[in-house]
Amino acid sequence: MTLESSGLAVVLVALSVVSISPARAQSQTGFGVARFEPADRGSPYFVVDPLDLRGRLRPSVGATFDYAHKPLAVYDPTGAERFALVRHQLFVHVGGSLVVASRLRLAVDLPIAAYQDGEAGVVEGETLSAATAPALGDLRVAVDVRLLGEHGQPFTLAVGARAWAPTGLRSQFTGDGSARLSPQVLAGGALGAFEWAARLAVVYRARDDAYAGSPLGSELFAAAGAGVRAGGLRIGPEVFASTVVARSNAFLERRTTPADWIFGVHYDVTATLRIGAGMGTGLTRGYGSPAFRGLASIEWSAAPAPPPPDRDRDGIVDAMDACPEEAGVPDSEPELNGCPPPPPIPREDADGDGISDLDDACPTIPGVHTPDARTNGCPPSVVPRQLAVVTDTEIRIEEQIRFATDSAELLPESDAVLFAVTRTLREHPGIRKLRIEGHTDDTGEPTYNDELSARRAAAVMAWLVKHGVDARLLASQGFGSRRPIDASGTEEGRAKNRRVAFTILEREPPAAPAAPNP
Repeated sequence: MTLESSGLAVVLVALSVVSISPARAQSQTGFGVARFEPADRGSPYFVVDPLDLRGRLRPSVGATFDYAHKPLAVYDPTGAERFALVRHQLFVHVGGSLVVASRLRLAVDLPIAAYQDGEAGVVEGETLSAATAPALGDLRVAVDVRLLGEHGQPFTLAVGARAWAPTGLRSQFTGDGSARLSPQVLAGGALGAFEWAARLAVVYRARDDAYAGSPLGSELFAAAGAGVRAGGLRIGPEVFASTVVARSNAFLERRTTPADWIFGVHYDVTATLRIGAGMGTGLTRGYGSPAFRGLASIEWSAAPAPPPPDRDRDGIVDAMDACPEEAGVPDSEPELNGCPPPPPIPREDADGDGISDLDDACPTIPGVHTPDARTNGCPPSVVPRQLAVVTDTEIRIEEQIRFATDSAELLPESDAVLFAVTRTLREHPGIRKLRIEGHTDDTGEPTYNDELSARRAAAVMAWLVKHGVDARLLASQGFGSRRPIDASGTEEGRAKNRRVAFTILEREPPAAPAAPNP
């Protein structure tokens, strides 16, 4: 059996006995025979759509040329062609789309049968007219809404609907003479250079009669395609098929189940101009499946606006990123949004007694665990000093925080008092804002003292944040020698003035007492 007779055109009638009687002849009107429906403009394929819904008010316009050879033919019982009602059919699909927002797209397509011809015939007393003249097809409008995924991700899902106005002619096989409606589900995605897309739809057709004995009516439609990208080039196959579901005796029956395949090539000439070409055949003898199909397309699409800059590629745009040079995480606080999360609290244990320095009241002396935070980690015989005490206005420390000479480098002997401050903040969650203040004596230049005290306060703040204190609770400031607490005429007085202080700026108000029961 030849390719032409093996499944590349539409079977209207399979006759065991052919009887032609002019006395009984009566004409029968046609229907919309074309089954090729181009993807909405903006898709880099002929039928399927990978759902590039990027941008806002982004238009696409273009034309798709669809030539079909023998999409509607009549065969005798042996498979030999008797005549082709539609022998040559050239459609030009002119259309456009508009991505209104990144989740919504509107589209329109007008098919124009620029050329068609065919041969009329008579089957069982019915005169079957042929397509002989140019004609409009049914105008199509569409709306799609993206639900899941983004363009370029492995999976994207959208739902939508198509509707056709009855602008075509039944006599020229370019329309049903009635409106059609089709809800649809679309999916697509990309894995590196590989792309895929699929569409599933139910097409409601108001016409539910028969043509030459074969049922017409509402259909189930499916399409799938895949492609490989290489620069601006896309290459890949697509398949599409439909079957009449309005009648049980028509579902998946070969005459009412057209199926086609095409192989297409598309090339991005520029960032906005794309051309394409393809060819294929019908896979069955269902209505509209041709012996050969040739496709060509040209399309212009506005380039999507470039995404806002995100230098550290953490998904937070630079304009909203408090740390644009360092990848971070989202945060409700603008000053922390996009910054790296605080490091995990180190479980240091300087004295090796199995109790973390953060919880150890005697971090340099091996001790034992006790439920009292003031003695936890201390030897039983040792009564530790309380290194940090909360007052109404400050966290008062009983030992000075020490730095290397003329430097903001913290010395290890300061760890104990800093751990005490950390424990105190954890034990007093009502403290909402604490200012770390750096102070110097009055020796040296005032400008230098201001700078040194600010660096020392910042170093203490960094130590506390590293050891688990929320940075949002803290602020640091250097005061130089402007706020002495002792006379500077003696070394003892100057040593007292060289200090770090912790001032409480904000604390949670005490809870109101419960109202007495009446």
